[in-house]
Amino acid sequence: MIVDNGPNSFAVVRHLFGSVTATGAQVERSPEGVDVSAVVRGRLDGGTEVVLRLDWAYDGERKDVVVRHEGGAETRFDMLAGFAAFKSSLQHEYEALLDHFADLIEAGGRDSMGLDCSAWLEEVLTLAESPR
Repeated sequence: MIVDNGPNSFAVVRHLFGSVTATGAQVERSPEGVDVSAVVRGRLDGGTEVVLRLDWAYDGERKDVVVRHEGGAETRFDMLAGFAAFKSSLQHEYEALLDHFADLIEAGGRDSMGLDCSAWLEEVLTLAESPR
């Protein structure tokens, strides 16, 4: 399940804060071997720690970004603000992705985000499987 919303979380962090490298991953799996939750740790280029908490057992939907500043202050972003119904933000998200994709095609450009997400995902999965 890290493959499900892990890359989305990575993309949000990268979009907001720049390059992030995975430094650790802990995955909880069901008896059948299915990912149930994960904590992925990373570092931004400047050394700031990043923690991604992914939980597929959560009853509901939550997409929050919490920035903890030196001194203890927090800034919170609710990425579902304005989307009260379960999964109602997906239509908006996919429309924006498709518009971006169409713009890239029209301009003859390319976007490396997919490749970057794949490389990050490989790092995370390797860290999750390595002995602690």
